[in-house]
Amino acid sequence: VHVNGKQPLPPGLYKAGRQFRARRSSTSDWVYFGEVYPEALAAFGAWVGATESRRDVAWLLDHFTGEVCPLRVRGKQLASRTAKDYLRDSVVLKAGLGKIPLAALEAKHVAQFRDARAEAAPSHVRNEMGCLSAALSCAVESGYIARNVAKDVRRPRKAVRERLITDDEYLAVRSVAGASVRLAMVLAVRTLGLPADVLRLGMRNVVRYDDGRRTLRFRRGKTNVQVEVEIV
Repeated sequence: VHVNGKQPLPPGLYKAGRQFRARRSSTSDWVYFGEVYPEALAAFGAWVGATESRRDVAWLLDHFTGEVCPLRVRGKQLASRTAKDYLRDSVVLKAGLGKIPLAALEAKHVAQFRDARAEAAPSHVRNEMGCLSAALSCAVESGYIARNVAKDVRRPRKAVRERLITDDEYLAVRSVAGASVRLAMVLAVRTLGLPADVLRLGMRNVVRYDDGRRTLRFRRGKTNVQVEVEIV
């Protein structure tokens, strides 16, 4: 069992090799929670909550982000980036709604959370409500609750970005950037790829055809949609 001062573990959770694990007694089998520290903490919290028959919003979010999302990522049903976003957003959701029992959660509670967060984080509250709705849909499918009350609450309108980067701004950055950054900037403009997509590109993404044509093929990290751009 390894102990890492930078990754403190709650009582009962241990790390053996690269895996986090726990068990209910010395005679029971180990339950494993993966290799990623934040996800393991969330999964362990959900596991402990389940043994105590505690079913509140905090428990659901831990269960959803710590157990359900990693399984969906491994099954290629959910993008890894989305799972990480859900894990981050669950922290705020637990602070605002975590203590409410699942059976007692109502649309008015979600609306109150929305209005409070709209003042503090107007550009991100939609994402947090999306995380909550996804978790509640999971709870409906698992039989924990009968319906997803988050679907009864209107989400704030998505804020339109104020403006695009100007040509002068782009050229000013390009003039002082290193060669690899200049190349990334060109690829971002010509492929409309997100920074994370562009930084993953390499020669493996270049597809060559018998007639001499070449295309740049990659999948968007956020949507997993395949994009193919002809190289001319």
